[in-house]
Amino acid sequence: MLGAIQRMAARARIPVLQRRALTLSTAQRFWSLFDSGCRVDEVPPPISWAVQGGPPDLKLHQVLGGDPISASGLEVWPAARTLAEYLLTVEDLEGKRLLELGSGTGAVGLACAAKASRVVLSDRMLPEPPPPSYSLDGSLETFTPSEPADGSGRFHCGGLRGSSRRQLALLEQNLQFNAATLPTVDAHVFELDFRDTSAPSLAVQLHGPFDFIVGSDIAYNREAHPSVVACLARILRLHQQAVDSSSSCGAMPKMLIAQQGRLLGCDASFIAHLHEVGLAATEIHRKGDVYVLLVELKSDAEIA
Repeated sequence: MLGAIQRMAARARIPVLQRRALTLSTAQRFWSLFDSGCRVDEVPPPISWAVQGGPPDLKLHQVLGGDPISASGLEVWPAARTLAEYLLTVEDLEGKRLLELGSGTGAVGLACAAKASRVVLSDRMLPEPPPPSYSLDGSLETFTPSEPADGSGRFHCGGLRGSSRRQLALLEQNLQFNAATLPTVDAHVFELDFRDTSAPSLAVQLHGPFDFIVGSDIAYNREAHPSVVACLARILRLHQQAVDSSSSCGAMPKMLIAQQGRLLGCDASFIAHLHEVGLAATEIHRKGDVYVLLVELKSDAEIA
């Protein structure tokens, strides 16, 4: 099983040293899927997901199977529980507005919806892989989605087999599935791809301003760190501009990012990229190998 995970990591272009850091616990997590009898294309029943301080009967659909490296956002990971429990037991969420980045199944945002007045679950569109096609000589043809020619920055995936919105569709499904449990919250699903430079301002314009901006396991891929931290910086600076221009806007939002330590150098890379864009990160909570960072804009003195 470890060999299979290493091969998946190689396909995802994870550096060799980081591939070796994939732990036995990760292998056991993937093995449990196959051991449970689920087929690769099978959608299992929803799981009950209760966290301290959250709704007792929250249920989440997951999409298991396929390539867990490229489709990691379709199931619940440990950092989500740690972040949700911290938010619900330490922070004051009553009547607050919360934006969850890289929501995946929506576990964190839906748990916080028990107290928050508005919750926005955001993620990218995740396309269904097209079926394999072969040329006349029998060789396998490949298909790579590309950015739109209009330069809009929106990463549409039209033309792919099945639903091209399976990540957002999963969020919408879980939101509707728990509507009776969370009848008072104003909840939305929003497409936010970290590579889309227009997405942060659109999210704030349509659904903000926010009191909390949160994310769990959104920086597990070193190659994505530049776009992830750029998005975090844009969101905080948009709020800073609003605070500076209006006395009625209120305080700056609290940005909390939870990560599970997995790959060598990944944590250091994420922190370094945060500093490069003028953000400071402070560890404020840790449970096992999961830690929660408070991310803030650096002061002028810190930048100097």
